[in-house]
Amino acid sequence: MSLIKRAASSVFVCALLFSVAACSGGTGSAPAPAPSVATVAQDVATIAAGLQGALQNIPNVPPAVATALADLSKEAAALSAASSQTGQQSVVKTVEADINAVVAAAGSLPLPPPAGTAIQAAEVLLPVIEAGVNLVAGVSAPINGMTPAEARLILKADAAK
Repeated sequence: MSLIKRAASSVFVCALLFSVAACSGGTGSAPAPAPSVATVAQDVATIAAGLQGALQNIPNVPPAVATALADLSKEAAALSAASSQTGQQSVVKTVEADINAVVAAAGSLPLPPPAGTAIQAAEVLLPVIEAGVNLVAGVSAPINGMTPAEARLILKADAAK
């Protein structure tokens, strides 16, 4: 297994463990207030654009990744249009599945920077998005040392490329 694949796998495992700890309230700190649905929709759009920018020069990206990235852009608009919390939660569950599809496929690719960091940033924002539609109680601590604000900056920089 190449060093890059190991690093991508390590990032995924660490993010998963930190996400579980954050959801279980294992950090001991109070969760941040949930963001608005408008912020959540913007975060989904930022993830879509940031991952697209970060992964655009990676050779042999599986078609499932391209499909998931296209879906994320549509889901940002659908999230803004959803009028009920149940509808918003349904969209966010699809967002989660698409981000997980990208992460899973990325584990099999040689990922030069900034792709690995962009994927980590998407994983950092996922619990914030879930909290925005009350799928989880809230986000209480940075994941892998990255705050949601830092994740947004990273993804916006990748989108601008």
